Amino acid sequence: MKNLIMSFFLISITAMAAVPGQTARFPQFANKDVDVWKTVIEPGQALTMHRFNHSYILVPLTDVKLKVTNKKGVVTHVEWKKGTAYSMPADKAGEFHTDHNEGSTTMEMMVIQMKK
Repeated sequence: MKNLIMSFFLISITAMAAVPGQTARFPQFANKDVDVWKTVIEPGQALTMHRFNHSYILVPLTDVKLKVTNKKGVVTHVEWKKGTAYSMPADKAGEFHTDHNEGSTTMEMMVIQMKK
């Protein structure tokens, strides 16, 4: 019960850390099995280069239209629908990418990365 209360407290505090108009990843929850964060990307903005070491689940909170560019310059366009869960594999070793919001509205999604 103590861990549950502490987890709820941490989620509440970190959820308040989101700043309107800021493109960033906002931690929500972490334990030995998962890392959870909210990704917010403003129109025309992009996240810095990053990678996923483990498989993960994306749950868009808004419709998402992204241009994903890897460090070699290869571009992929993706669209995800609000409220639909998507299963994603870990990135290949040494592969990094950036996500650019091609839409006209703020894009938000929850990301749940498995640690095993």
